This record gives sequence, C-alpha cells and structure tokens, in this order.
Amino acid sequence: MFQKIITEAMPVIDQQLFAGTDKLTEADWPSLSAPDISNRSLEKILEQHGWEHKGAAAIGLKLSADNTSVMAARLAILGSWDQKIQLQAKKVFAKADEGTILEVELTDLGVFRCKEGEMWSQFVPQAGFKASYSRDGRALEQEELERQGIQELSARAVMHLSKDCGLKWGIWIKVTILVFPLCDETMRAISEDTANPAWPGVKLAEGQVPLLPACGKGKKVFGGKNWGCPIAPILTPGVPWEAALGPLDKATVAEACGALLNGGSLPEALLTAEAIEKRWEVLLANPGTVQEKAAEKLWPAAGRVPREEPTAKKGNQNYFARFEA
Repeated sequence: MFQKIITEAMPVIDQQLFAGTDKLTEADWPSLSAPDISNRSLEKILEQHGWEHKGAAAIGLKLSADNTSVMAARLAILGSWDQKIQLQAKKVFAKADEGTILEVELTDLGVFRCKEGEMWSQFVPQAGFKASYSRDGRALEQEELERQGIQELSARAVMHLSKDCGLKWGIWIKVTILVFPLCDETMRAISEDTANPAWPGVKLAEGQVPLLPACGKGKKVFGGKNWGCPIAPILTPGVPWEAALGPLDKATVAEACGALLNGGSLPEALLTAEAIEKRWEVLLANPGTVQEKAAEKLWPAAGRVPREEPTAKKGNQNYFARFEA
C-alpha cells in the first residue's frame, strides 16, 4: 500500500450519522447477501433496493468461514456518467490541431475496476469506453488522427470520500476520471510508480456519486432501522447464513467500511498535455517520488486498526492491515 499522511486535523464525517442504536439480527443480513463482490452481484442487490442505474458506488465485503469477521473489502462504481464529455484533443495530445474535439461516453462506470482494499481503478484500455474525435462536426478518420499524433488512450478513476459527506447530504464518493496519452499496457510498463493513484493524468471529468444502499429512516435497507451507520455494504457470506457459527457484529462491518474508505486518495489531475509531459519527465527521472495525498474527508476513527478476531481457518490474524492508511 502506498503511504499517505493522515493528521488529526483532517475533517471527519459527522458523528451523528453513526449515532443509531437499532440492533441488527442474523435475519437482517440476507437481503444484502451476494454470491461474490463482483460488479454484477453488487448491481443486483442495489436493484433490489431501488437503484435506477444512475452513477453510484457500493462496498462489497467478503466474510470469514464462520460469518463473524470481514476478510476483504472492495469498492465498485457502477451505472453511467450523466452526460457525454468533451474536451480539446490538444489537452491530451500536444500535436493535435486546434479545434479537434475528443468526445467520451462513459455508459458503464463498472469498467473502472478497483482491486480489493483500493479506491482507484486499474488502467482501462480505450476499448473499455467510447472515445471519438471530430472537427467542425465531422468525424476524423484514422489517417487524420495519426497525422495529428493522436493514438490510443487509457483512463483511470480515482475515488475518495467527498468533502460534502455529512448529516444533510449523506455519503458521497468523489470520482475523478483521468485520461493518459498512452495505452494501458504502456502505462504499466513505463514505471512501477504509475500504479500509484497519484500518478498524474489529464482530468477528463469529475463528479460525485452516492454510496448505496443508504440506510436510515424511510429506507428499504434493514426495514428502516438506524443501525449506527449511514450505508450498508453488500456481503458475501463464507457459509450460508443458517449455518453460521455466530452473529455478525455490526461494529465489525462499519469498521471494515471505514478501513476501506479512509484509503481514498486525491489524484494529480492536470489540464494540459504540456503539463503532463513536464511532470512525467521529472517523475520518471526520480523513481519513487510520487506523493499520494490523503482524501478531503475521513470516516470516523480514521487510522484505527479494527480489532483482531480469530477465525476457524485463519487463526488470530488482522486481515485489515492491507486497508490501513
């Protein structure tokens, strides 16, 4: 995990959002159960709770073999971006002609897949999203693109808790989409540092998506119970619930969500191809100097390692270590 600095002075989400006292039982969890924490499984559960396929985020948790502790957590962004994105191609490719427009459609945010414990996606090849070029309303052919130095793009999404999270608005994830003037394979090959979410790219788009399913009064989740957490993760049980050795403690679940969400990072989103070239030149000449920046807002108890809990197969090992800031 890359290192970032989290200080006590950083703003934390309103504690009131975590003040609920309603007890949850084993009967409450099955409605949030999925066979795995793949995008499709998370989408199916969100649909059952009223999701309309607009841009959203969800957390999936893998449980231990006795369903009493969390083994891993994964963040997914799902649905579609609400509009087409346009920018001057020259902002990505320095040799592109003035007036050449890059248009991108993000109809499936699920292409930006995060590894377990991370809040940034891997590099997505251009085939994973719709990108086209035009000038004066005319689509450009490959020969013209080559003349302008336009080649295959790649993209990445970097996420973190929004500074707008709070009692009034609920929990939101800020999503920054970056594009890079090289294909995904080349991006991975030029330096090990490109795996860092702070590796600079050209800002394509930025926005916020809600973290679902939302909990609380009037919500379908848990019958509207206020269980002391503003969201509910989607769970993959280790064994069928009826065979569980003991109840799943709700504090364990809330801590697992926080351990993941406090790993969010601010991207270095630049605005021009010239700025990218200069910044990359410095970073490539000085390996290991990419600085990961902590997010704008934190989950309560930021940096606290959840308690260690023994499991039937793994023994007394802290599986949250990978999620520490």
